[in-house]
Amino acid sequence: MRLIQLTSNGIFILLILSFFHTNLKAQDFQLIKSYEDSIVSYSNKILAAKDDEKRLELNQQLSIYAEKAIRQESSIDYKFEKLNFVSVVTSDDKKLRILSWAIKMKDEHWKYFGLTQCYVKNTNSYKYNKLNDVSPKLRHADSKTLNAKKWFGAYYYKLIETKHKGKSFYTLLGWKGYDRSKSKKVIEIATIRSNGDIIFGYPLFNIREYDYFKNKRARRLIFTYSSQVKMYLDYDVQSIHIYKKKKKKKSHKKQRGFSPQKKESDQIQKVKTITKPMIVMDRLEPTNPQMAEFYDFYFPESNVIDALLFENGRWNYYPDVDARNSTEDELNAKPKRPIKYDL
Repeated sequence: MRLIQLTSNGIFILLILSFFHTNLKAQDFQLIKSYEDSIVSYSNKILAAKDDEKRLELNQQLSIYAEKAIRQESSIDYKFEKLNFVSVVTSDDKKLRILSWAIKMKDEHWKYFGLTQCYVKNTNSYKYNKLNDVSPKLRHADSKTLNAKKWFGAYYYKLIETKHKGKSFYTLLGWKGYDRSKSKKVIEIATIRSNGDIIFGYPLFNIREYDYFKNKRARRLIFTYSSQVKMYLDYDVQSIHIYKKKKKKKSHKKQRGFSPQKKESDQIQKVKTITKPMIVMDRLEPTNPQMAEFYDFYFPESNVIDALLFENGRWNYYPDVDARNSTEDELNAKPKRPIKYDL
């Protein structure tokens, strides 16, 4: 009888705690919603502003409300469905969230801003950092290990969580408007240190056969192409056909004074097909070989899609994947929320 009473009391206490937790979360969400509304308001004002000084002044206010929003205790569970100008990407394990946005200046260049929310296991809490874009001054950006204070600015629209040997890797796909003639896209791999610091530029790329990239040990992949076109770069289920050359002996007709001879010839044979989620992207080529050093003359090849597949802790390059799994409409589809950037 006493055991039943204790059990009943325990359940009652759990119900009370659950009620208070739910109530506190609802209050948090209500406050975050008000901050989200302010972010939307300042976003619209930035887009309507006529000069750079006013845009940056308004951006300071936007940044304040964005930071207030993610600093609320339950913010990692909030969806931020109203945001468009500000992108929000969150890992499946809820250990990383990044807010990023971009402001176009009068000279056609872009400025990038961001905030990170990283989980700290030891304290069961989150660490928050502002992202400081240093890309305009960054030389050899593809080979640098960076952090929140030194960030290769981008507008992130996809976060892919992968694991290898117990370590989590967060692969980011980002857009980077550059200038009047060129645009960029980036594949960035982030990790989180035990103290909650974010590190950008983990070397997980196997791109030895990827002709577009000269640096085969790149820590981030930066695609540069003509601003007149859109480049497709996304994470999608596609098929890779694996082929190998198989030597086959052929018999030839008997000739005078000789016995039948066998000749080896190479035949290409499909070994297997891999159908999995992978990073897929347009292949970029110059309009002619003489323009190979001028990236404003790089355009996507028609119907040629390459891929990066995560295998054994590496993003391995595969050329010419079968992109027929998705319809052409799906491949060219815009994100659910209309965004003005080339995504």
